[in-house]
Formats: sequence, C-alpha cells, structure tokens
Amino acid sequence: MVCGDPTPESRETDEVLLALVAKGDQAAFEKLFRGYQRRLFRYLFGMVRHEAVAEELVCETLADVWRSAPTFQGRSKVSTWIFGIASNKAKTFMRRPQLQEADPEMTARLEDPALGPADEIIRQELASSVQAALELLTPEHRRVVELTFLHGFSYREIGQIVGCPANTVKTRMFYAKRRLREVLSAIFSKEVT
Repeated sequence: MVCGDPTPESRETDEVLLALVAKGDQAAFEKLFRGYQRRLFRYLFGMVRHEAVAEELVCETLADVWRSAPTFQGRSKVSTWIFGIASNKAKTFMRRPQLQEADPEMTARLEDPALGPADEIIRQELASSVQAALELLTPEHRRVVELTFLHGFSYREIGQIVGCPANTVKTRMFYAKRRLREVLSAIFSKEVT
C-alpha cells in the first residue's frame, strides 16, 4: 500500500488544515495528526530502527508542525514539508551515540492484517526478503526507496525532504535499485533451488 498523497483533494485538505492550525485550531491539528501519525511512524522507524524512538520523533515532528504552521510558505506540498521536519529530527537523533537496534520484523507487523492465510504467508515471506535486502542498502539509499515506494513522494519532493538535489535522489535510486536487484536475485535463486 502506498501511503503518499493519493488525491488532489487530500493535498487541498492538508493545506486547509495547516492554514487552520496556523491560526491555532486544535481540531484541525488533531485531524492533521491522525492523518500523518502512522505514515510518519513508518518512515521514522525505517530510519532509526527503534519503535519507541520513532514514536517520540513522530510526536516531536508534529509538535514542530503545530509551532511552525504559521511559517509554512506553500513552496512544497504540506506532506513534503512535514516529512522534511521528520527527516531532520531523525538525522539529529542518529547523530547521538545511544542508537539501539530494533526488531527487524516490526515493519511487517504494520501491514494490513485483512489478507487470507495463504496470502499472508506469501506476503510475510516476500516482506522478509525485501526487508533483508533493504537492510543491505546504505541509509541514504534505503531512505530514497522508502520515500518513493512507501510514501509516494517524487524525486523533487524527496530532495526537499532529505536536503539534496533531485538529481542526487535519482542517482541514489539508480544504485539502490541495482543493489536490490542483485540481493533479491540471490535470495530468490536460493529459495528456488
């Protein structure tokens, strides 16, 4: 499931909600919070690999959204702005020496449980293989892949989030895809034999 901004209406809603938040509207903030909480958690967990830290960073990010809403200038989508704040929070945290390793199966547990038993087994095996392959990427490459495929951001938007030019994002994606192809080919060839 891609968790990007799926429709123009949701972008308008985010813009309207953020404008209301800028005026101190708590109900609008609660809607924005609910709309971004899970997406931000998945993104931040992918970066910091620690559940409690990701939850804390979500709260810090959204608190910054509350405080900084009046400064939003509309040069990007609201989602890009919010994910940029989250990215900066995670980078700051990762500079700290006390980073701990988390359960690598956490991301798989966040998926929709409405699948049938056979579908669920296949999904878990595939998710495990993909997660293993993602773990072999550099943090920069993994972040680009996750922002593209899990959150639906464009290269330009990812560049704004992570603080680099869109061409750098494209280059990172090229190398990330190549590495994923190599790793997944090796994983699946072992499963076939």
